[in-house]
Amino acid sequence: MSKSAAVRLAAGILSSVWTHPANRGMRLQAVVRSIKWQLAKRSSRKPVVVDFHGKKLNCYPDSTSSSSVIYFNGLPDYWEMKFIQAYLRPGDNFLDIGANVGVYTILATSCIGVDGSVDAFEPLDVTAGRIEDQLTLNQLGNVEVHRLAVSDVNQVIDFGYADNSATMHMQRKGEADAGGGRVCPEHPP
Repeated sequence: MSKSAAVRLAAGILSSVWTHPANRGMRLQAVVRSIKWQLAKRSSRKPVVVDFHGKKLNCYPDSTSSSSVIYFNGLPDYWEMKFIQAYLRPGDNFLDIGANVGVYTILATSCIGVDGSVDAFEPLDVTAGRIEDQLTLNQLGNVEVHRLAVSDVNQVIDFGYADNSATMHMQRKGEADAGGGRVCPEHPP
């Protein structure tokens, strides 16, 4: 990445951090937290454990979802996450489809308690393993991780990333992505 591209990226991140609704009333602290995260993820390359809605969350240096949790005060998808917090009740069941590193999975467990359950669907081994690490970190026994994609068809599908590790999608014809993966159905046809 060129120096000018890196500066544009940093400016974009800082602008997003400054204007994000979860950072209202604490914008300067959010900017400082973001800069510290950028330095930490470049120097140690190890996950950092943060407090997350009464639970703990491993934030991985190579994960856009993890960075967003840190940048946006635990509510990267502000309106969606506020809805989940308002809607879910103790004992509810929650499906996390495309669970990535488990941000929504852990958020849901903070709302549903030990009497509820979460089924997290994540087809890629690396990210599914990270969800399992989140479960171990929080000693959660009410979450089941399914290493499967959810679709209306039973076929092998090539997945790829759009522009970050949180926006994986089914590849379109002719599209290639070295960072993606092949997702197979549980019972091939």
